[in-house]
Amino acid sequence: MEESPTQVLQTVMPSLQQGAWFLGIILLTWLLFLPVWMRGRGKGVTETRQSLLGIAYPVIVIVVTVVAVVTNLFPKDDPQDATRLNAWFTFWALIVLIKVLNTLALSVFERQQRPFPIPPLLYRLLLAVLYTTAFLGAIKLVGNVDITPVLATSAVLTMVLGFALQGVLGNLLAGMSLSLVRTVEVGNLIGVDGVEGIVVNTNWRETMIRTRDDDYVYIPNHFLASHRVTNFSKPEQSHRHHIDVGASYSDAPGEVIEALVEAAQDSGVAHDKPSPRAVITAYLDFGINYRLYFWTNRYWQRYQVEGEVGRHIWYKFKRRGIEIPFPMSDKLLNDFMAVVYNQRKLPPSEGESERLLNELRNSDFLKDPGAKEESLLSDETVGTLAKHCHFARYTKGETLFRQGEAGDSCYVVVSGSVSGSITFKDGGRSQTTTFTTEPGKVFGEMSLLTGAPRTATGKIEEETELIEIPGHAFAQFLAEHDSVMEQIAKTAAERNKKNQEFLMKIEDLSAQDVETSCDEHKVINRLKHLASWGKKLIG
Repeated sequence: MEESPTQVLQTVMPSLQQGAWFLGIILLTWLLFLPVWMRGRGKGVTETRQSLLGIAYPVIVIVVTVVAVVTNLFPKDDPQDATRLNAWFTFWALIVLIKVLNTLALSVFERQQRPFPIPPLLYRLLLAVLYTTAFLGAIKLVGNVDITPVLATSAVLTMVLGFALQGVLGNLLAGMSLSLVRTVEVGNLIGVDGVEGIVVNTNWRETMIRTRDDDYVYIPNHFLASHRVTNFSKPEQSHRHHIDVGASYSDAPGEVIEALVEAAQDSGVAHDKPSPRAVITAYLDFGINYRLYFWTNRYWQRYQVEGEVGRHIWYKFKRRGIEIPFPMSDKLLNDFMAVVYNQRKLPPSEGESERLLNELRNSDFLKDPGAKEESLLSDETVGTLAKHCHFARYTKGETLFRQGEAGDSCYVVVSGSVSGSITFKDGGRSQTTTFTTEPGKVFGEMSLLTGAPRTATGKIEEETELIEIPGHAFAQFLAEHDSVMEQIAKTAAERNKKNQEFLMKIEDLSAQDVETSCDEHKVINRLKHLASWGKKLIG
């Protein structure tokens, strides 16, 4: 006899009523749990702590269900109610067990400071499989529900969906493959199909990367699996950069290579090991091409890094007179190089000479501190020295010279600033003192006047212009004005005597170096030696 709709409704109503209660419990528990979950998702919260907080949800579900049963709010009219309730408790108890075991596993690897061995995508899929197994097991073993039709229907549905969602399944399988072999991981810097970025997240469908422009690019997993991917984070973070630079044929390759390597070293971004190196890559019609190699662990900032090294190259080339050529005809190239070669031999222009004279006159160079900082030289004498000096531009981060190096030049700060650091020993302990040399001040004159090693390391703090007084220029100046040697020696020796106790603490200076620099007669002998060299240079 066929049942009426009313009878059918009466038959299924208890199940629907109890199902509604189960759904209500889930929603109520989620509302109670949501504040706790949101706090647990904040920055700095470890994955283990998040998993531990996740245990609270199924526990709250069980507690709310128990309260509903004890207070007789839960329906018990149907004989199957108790069976379904037991299946309900069993399912959530299994969820608690799965979450506890998951938290324990995460905590073990976290304490050992090792990465969790299961990739994130496979990890989430595994949890989904376990939850599904717990559900089917609870309704089958405790709820006495025949799940065979469900499994059969699922198989047919899976086959139908497999044909309909081939692309989606392709992404899923590709994502699983990528996660299993760890081709890319969260935090890796990768490049694919001309796009470079940091992997932010991976899921069953796509991989999300953040580019240098702070844009998010979503790449389907099957695309990653079928294209060549460059992982800049493996096998290690260190990455080799290169910069191509041209120089004219009139510049010796040894000098160009030396300038390129020094530019990378002074930039502050290149690793010391492996050390920077430069090689010749091509001989062209208009010049020689060079390639500078250097290593950093900042490939993510490659444009800033390579730009910083390129900036230092310009200053190195400019000070050394190294020309960067541009394509031109042979005749124009020859004419241009002849002009450049002749210009290198020309003395400073009239305007530059006047500026050199004024800057030297107003600086502390060869001024007597005991005579209210009056200059030891007349304007005419300073003008003779200015003819042999030149301006030099430096950029932030460059090293002017290092403590302990031999030095035969000194510098006058025109603009910008130079920081100095002196390392010395006091009481058996190594210490460092710092100072700043501002415009008008002199830096490095002790080595020029006494022949002692550099007593400090000079670093350029900002865009800076200096007047370089090289040893050969000072030697020619002394050869033409030997009458000032005694006064220069006296002033230098007196300055050094005031600092003699401190100079003795500098390891790079021997006792003989300190004694020589404080002895007026020995300083005069040093200046006379320079004057003899200057006479030979003058011819």
